[in-house]
Amino acid sequence: MDIRHPRTIAAVLALMAATLLAPASAVAAHLRVEGPRRTIFQGRAKPIIGTLRGHTTNQPTALGALLRASRRTPFELGLKWFDGQGGGWAGFFVNSIAGKASSSSGFWNFKMGQVSSTTGLGGTVVRRGSHILIYWTTFDPDTGATQPTLGISASDRTPAPNSSVTFTVRQYNDAGTPATAANAWVWVNGAATHVDASGTVTVRFSRGDYKVRATEPGAIRSQSLWVHAS
Repeated sequence: MDIRHPRTIAAVLALMAATLLAPASAVAAHLRVEGPRRTIFQGRAKPIIGTLRGHTTNQPTALGALLRASRRTPFELGLKWFDGQGGGWAGFFVNSIAGKASSSSGFWNFKMGQVSSTTGLGGTVVRRGSHILIYWTTFDPDTGATQPTLGISASDRTPAPNSSVTFTVRQYNDAGTPATAANAWVWVNGAATHVDASGTVTVRFSRGDYKVRATEPGAIRSQSLWVHAS
C-alpha cells in the first residue's frame, strides 16, 4: 500500500507507544520535514534501528531517521501498521506528524532526493548522505500527483562582504523532473525578493550570517541555506 493514498488514514498513534531496543546506526542521513505552515525539522539524523511495536529491523531506514528527529526536536509522530508489506519495518506508514494527520484533503508524502518514493519510510534503506524529504501535500485527485517541491542553490555560500550571490530556484515533480520556478520568492533573513523569469535572483551581502530559503505559491518550500559573509 502506498503511503501517499488517503485510504491509509488511521487514528494518530503516538511514538511513545513504541519500544526501541537498539541504538542509532552509523549512517547519518539528511532529513527535512515540511509541515503545512513551517519547517518541522531540517538536519542530519542517524536512523534508529531495533524493535518498534514488536517489529524489528537491523537496517538504517528513512523511518529510523524520522524517529531520531522526532526525539531530538521533539515532535509528535503517529504511525499505522499494515500487514503484508514484508518484514522489518516495511509495514509502518506515517499517519501524522506534529499533530497534523492525513485526511481526504492531504497527506504526508516523502521523497528520496527530489524523487517521490514508491515504498514506505520503513521499507526504504538509507545510506550515508541520503537526502530524505517528508512533506504535507495536497494531491491531484485525477493523477494522484503531489505538489511540486522546491530546491534552491547558491553560487557562493561564503562570499566576501559586499559581494553578490546568485540563487537559483527549481521546482520538481514526483518524478524529480526539474522546471523553472519563475514565480518563486527568495527569502534572506525574512526579506523577500522575487526571482526573474529564469528562476534566479542576485543578492548583495554585507558582513554577517544569513538564512536563505525559497517559496512559491502552490509548491513546497525549499530547504534553508546558510550564507556566511566574512
